Amino acid sequence: MVQFKKRVSTVIAGAVVAGGLMFGGATAAQAATANMSVGPFSTVSECEAAKITYISSWTKISQGCTYYPQQGGFTDNGYYFHYRAIA
Repeated sequence: MVQFKKRVSTVIAGAVVAGGLMFGGATAAQAATANMSVGPFSTVSECEAAKITYISSWTKISQGCTYYPQQGGFTDNGYYFHYRAIA
């Protein structure tokens, strides 16, 4: 019975350490810069084709191709996508 309790406590301690490493390390790995806009593109297919070139281990697409009219800081009508550089 003593051996069984020792195994259970070892498993629980291992799970706590693993959980701490998993959740504690995730915040530093997910540090990212502000969103960057790419566009305008006249069609969704042009936007999707360009978006593929921004997928890497250093960047993350934060918003897919969305149509924006000429307002709110956007100078031209068209499709834009947004990405972030991961630090």
